[in-house]
Amino acid sequence: MVRGLASGLLVYPNGVLVRGAPPWWLLALWALFAVQLNVLFGWLKRRLLLAAAAGALAGPLSFRAGAALGAVQFANPVLSFVAIGAGWAVLMPLMLALARRWNGVHAPSD
Repeated sequence: MVRGLASGLLVYPNGVLVRGAPPWWLLALWALFAVQLNVLFGWLKRRLLLAAAAGALAGPLSFRAGAALGAVQFANPVLSFVAIGAGWAVLMPLMLALARRWNGVHAPSD
């Protein structure tokens, strides 16, 4: 088992190519998520507070689903969920703001 990144809160049992880095399958999921920012999450681009709330809730839930499938384990579940939720509460609005700025799907309406 390899501990996830520097915090040690997440443990990835397999798929890690480089020690200390996320597993290859998680990188692929992040790439798929980035592609969908302008399409699937386009309606959230102007609702950044709602995007923060969605990130704070959906981020930990997605990791919990991964744990149920055996893809990740939590060294400290409560602290892990708080850290993941806080991270996604900041990252989701930031990524949507960047997607609005560099929209490759529709002409900007700004």
